[in-house]
Amino acid sequence: MRKLTNWLRTTEWKKLMGYGALFMALFFLFLYLTFPFDAIRDTLINKIEAQGNLAVNIDEISTFRLSGFQIKGLKLAHAETPNQVLFSLDEARMRLRLLQLLRGRLWVDFDVYTYDGGIAGSVCKRGQLVDVAMNFSGLKLAKYQTRDLVRKVGQMDLEGVLSGNFEAHVNRINRRLNEGALNINLDNLKAKNIKILEKELPPIAFEPGKMSFELKRQNLTVKDFTLKGDNLEVGLTGRVTTREDLMSSRMFLTLKIKPSEAMEDALGIIMMTLKEPDANGFYQIPLKGTLKNPNAKP
Repeated sequence: MRKLTNWLRTTEWKKLMGYGALFMALFFLFLYLTFPFDAIRDTLINKIEAQGNLAVNIDEISTFRLSGFQIKGLKLAHAETPNQVLFSLDEARMRLRLLQLLRGRLWVDFDVYTYDGGIAGSVCKRGQLVDVAMNFSGLKLAKYQTRDLVRKVGQMDLEGVLSGNFEAHVNRINRRLNEGALNINLDNLKAKNIKILEKELPPIAFEPGKMSFELKRQNLTVKDFTLKGDNLEVGLTGRVTTREDLMSSRMFLTLKIKPSEAMEDALGIIMMTLKEPDANGFYQIPLKGTLKNPNAKP
């Protein structure tokens, strides 16, 4: 007993603590570097595909710095047509802020590279509160498979550059306290090779445009949505009442279009289904229903 006491007194505790800390650091680094990301990738793909009619491909999931991971080559497509890609990204990197965990916050920074542009932002969760902020720039619409998006009604190729920002404060207990904003800028927007319901339409070159949306309580309101083109002007007003299941959110929107004579002639019988234009020459089309099942009845 006396020998043990003497040993404890003479031991250099700082060295012991240092060795212990080094061992723990190397141990966790070993676990991090040998983490089975391939198994995680396969599980993630199966989980997403099980939720709906989607085909998912992920080339790689790997480590990023000491507290993050990165995903490369993500593609989403319809299960029936896996070659028609709905969304893709080249690389996404996420990193956890470890010091924020000591303050009871889950804070993740992320960078996404896709469509020749980038998205950078952060997500912070504390209790039932979630804050999201991000900026995006240089996203080229020509890289997006627009034809797959509108293939049920026709075809269209888009060109242009998308940029803007988004921020949201979400209260998961009281949705009446939700608020946020989305601002989008469009430059050099062009639509060509347009065919709607077997009707070939003239191409459209738009002036620089802006779209602004505001989230307050449960309503996403259109604050500004105007696109002016040589063959078509487009506007949007109204709101979307959000729900927990986002696709069940209800729309109360009005789409306004002002076609040129060439566009109106090309649309032909389609224009006959619309009501008379207003004093400014805009035809108004109500958009109602849900995001999952929208309907447009002039």
